Amino acid sequence: MPNKYSFAEKKRIRNSFEKISSVMDFPDILEVQTNSYKEFLQSHLSPDERQKQGLHGVFHSIFPIISVSGNAKIEYLGYELDEPEFDVSECIARGTTYESTMRIICRFLSWIKLLERKF
Repeated sequence: MPNKYSFAEKKRIRNSFEKISSVMDFPDILEVQTNSYKEFLQSHLSPDERQKQGLHGVFHSIFPIISVSGNAKIEYLGYELDEPEFDVSECIARGTTYESTMRIICRFLSWIKLLERKF
């Protein structure tokens, strides 16, 4: 009777001595990464509804930025993500990255002290 397996396939045959056939199902790793990225961006929420975690939390930890003299301050209000210019298949065909523009909404406050001049 001829062998069903080639020489290379015979080397790959593995015997399983496990008592439990399957401990758990492995999650879809790509789905885990995309869900984590969506939680990081919180792009499905409006800027007012976002929690202080992910990218929104990073911006809150950096801002406000105050000038050395204390006369100016930049406050972070939120960010917006534009829709990507091209879809995934177009980006692959063009050899470009699948990207979208992020706009940060800030408020600039300035306190300029007026000097009194005597004439």
